[in-house]
Amino acid sequence: MLSSIFARAVKDRVLVHNPCDHTELPKVIARKARTLTPDEYTRLLAAIPYSTD
Repeated sequence: MLSSIFARAVKDRVLVHNPCDHTELPKVIARKARTLTPDEYTRLLAAIPYSTD
């Protein structure tokens, strides 16, 4: 987002160069998601305490 703001400022000749041009962004590590099996879901629901108040 900041880089695009600076890019616009360069285009509008407010800045001479974009200070974000050679900035390397951190790598995004994708995490695997696991879906509960029907049995796991049933056991999870059974383990949740609830009140009938």
